[in-house]
Amino acid sequence: REVVLDRSYVERANGEVGNARGHFYAVAKQTRSLEAHVGFVEARFAEGKDDLAKVYAKQFRKAPDDPIYHFVRAYLLVRRLPEDPAAAGRASRPPAPNALWLK
Repeated sequence: REVVLDRSYVERANGEVGNARGHFYAVAKQTRSLEAHVGFVEARFAEGKDDLAKVYAKQFRKAPDDPIYHFVRAYLLVRRLPEDPAAAGRASRPPAPNALWLK
C-alpha cells in the first residue's frame, strides 16, 4: 500500500496525473485508505473532472451509510469552502473567547 501511494505521489508530481489517479483508486478500492481516496479525488480534479459526487454515489449506491462515502462527501463539501467568501471569512476569524477560559 505505502509503496503504491508513494509511487502515486511521484507520478502526480511528475505530471502523470492519469497514472497517479489510477494507482490512488486501486489502493482506495483494495484497502479503503482515506489517504488514497483523497489522492484519487485530487487527481480527478487535476484532470479537469468534477463528477466525483456522481462517481462516489454510484460506487456506494448499495452502501450509502458506508463511512468512506460520508468521508468523501464531507471532503468534497469542505473543499468547496474557499469558493464561498462568507465561509472563507468565518474560517479565518478566530473563535469567540469562552468565558470559562478566563477564570
